[in-house]
Amino acid sequence: MYKDEEIEFRVFDYSYGHALKSRSDADILHFPEPRIIYLYNHENISDTKEILLDFGTQGTFLYSVPVFKLLEHTTKELSSKNMVILIPFMILKLRDSIMKKRTPENMKALQTLILDDIISTINESQARGNITSADANKLRNLIQKLYNHLYSHYEEFIEGGLNDMMEDGLVLEADILEAELTEKITKRVTEQVTQQVTEQVTQQAMEQANRQIKEDVIRKLYVKIKNIGQIADFLELPLEAVQEVLASGNGK
Repeated sequence: MYKDEEIEFRVFDYSYGHALKSRSDADILHFPEPRIIYLYNHENISDTKEILLDFGTQGTFLYSVPVFKLLEHTTKELSSKNMVILIPFMILKLRDSIMKKRTPENMKALQTLILDDIISTINESQARGNITSADANKLRNLIQKLYNHLYSHYEEFIEGGLNDMMEDGLVLEADILEAELTEKITKRVTEQVTQQVTEQVTQQAMEQANRQIKEDVIRKLYVKIKNIGQIADFLELPLEAVQEVLASGNGK
């Protein structure tokens, strides 16, 4: 991977263009605060990239852009910084050593890095709700593409079965998480439906009990006072409702 000697100028050009397009004040430019992310290890990379802007008689200004060196961080750190989208690129960590020589040790280290570190961190982020299931699947697909591009062509990985293990491992992880997600959704829907049915049955039972009590009261009052109008007024019921209860009772 070549070292880009002018990346800070392209960042400044992008930032200036963004400030022009997004300005809300006629005479003020609000520059964004970008970061330069290095995916590869390069020697003698400073923590910032700087450009000295010379405005002639108005003086100079040092434009500084922070540098983020990806491979100096862990997957946990990336997750805590809400930079999960960069986690698949941690697969580059062993690229240099594997390019020099393929050994059982670094093959095992790569397998552990991908399945036990990178994939595990993505799964944790999904479980915490920091990323969606669709996001997680896109990241896993990116891991597979990066692995195929960087490592799958090595004879040692083909003959040693690492390519098959990587493919099976990534597919298995996706299948497991999809099954877990389906189970959670099914459980949630079942609980909601059960609750709704229970509430409905309970409500119906209460209404039936209240109706039965009210009918019994009407009949008992009628036995005592024999006046349908007074019963209706006393219970604050329509006259027709009282008549219907008494009529149904006489029909039994």
